[in-house]
Amino acid sequence: MGTFGDEEEIGKPTDSDIKEGKKTLLVVKALEMASKQQKNLLKRVLGNNYANESEIEMVRVVFRETGALSYAVSLSEYLLDRAKETIASSKIEDTGKQYLIAAADYLQARKL
Repeated sequence: MGTFGDEEEIGKPTDSDIKEGKKTLLVVKALEMASKQQKNLLKRVLGNNYANESEIEMVRVVFRETGALSYAVSLSEYLLDRAKETIASSKIEDTGKQYLIAAADYLQARKL
């Protein structure tokens, strides 16, 4: 969400993770799957506080083209589903289960 979300919803600029060079799952997976040209772009733009909007958008394109975005979304879905299964089968009181499952549902709904 930090790179593809809505700035008002997440409460920070959507280019901040890229400009700060954060080693997010998107970055790690994109670097793993990127072509040489894409890796050069990522290395040039990630961590560059002066990157312009066009460069930031090119990084987002790389995240999509390499499958990094799809991978991150799929992994998030899988982990949240597993969390809900674990909560449902736990010995937590029903009120607590309902609260935790609602929290996981909220996270799933906050997708792109």
